Parts: sequence; structure tokens; C-alpha cells
Amino acid sequence: MKRLNKPVDIVSVFHEDCSYPKPVKFKHKLDNGKIITINVDKILSEKHRKWGEIITVEYECESRVMGDDRRFTLEFTGNRLEWKLVKI
Repeated sequence: MKRLNKPVDIVSVFHEDCSYPKPVKFKHKLDNGKIITINVDKILSEKHRKWGEIITVEYECESRVMGDDRRFTLEFTGNRLEWKLVKI
């Protein structure tokens, strides 16, 4: 996995029973400059962390990307409403 830690725009949903959003899909720029849309097929795990006032949720996900199964990590920072692609 390649560590990126880069901000991404994500389509996410909030459910009634959850206080945090679930990722649905996002756009990712490849090394060759091509931009692809990655649908989040599976959320394998979810880790909640709190450092003082900062609450983050880390999602370990798996999706089919350009014909291959790929794992990646997305992070949501609650107080900033910010998403990051941590690893892919």
C-alpha cells in the first residue's frame, strides 16, 4: 500500500443509527494524471479515535478498481468535516 494522506472529495451517507458518515465513492488521480471514480464496495473495519476535541473515523475498505481488488484507507475528521485518502 502506498501512503498518500491526501484530501479527497467523497460522496457519503449518514444513517439514522450512526453519527458518522459512511463513504460511498470518491475520485482519485492516478500517477499518469488520469482521474478515476472509485466506488466503496466493502467497509472491512472502522476505527474511532478521539484526541481532545478532534474525532476521527478510519475506514479500511476494499473495492474493485480497474479490474483488480484493491484495499485502501479513508479517514473522516468530524469537527472539520474533512475526508482523506490515507493509503491505497
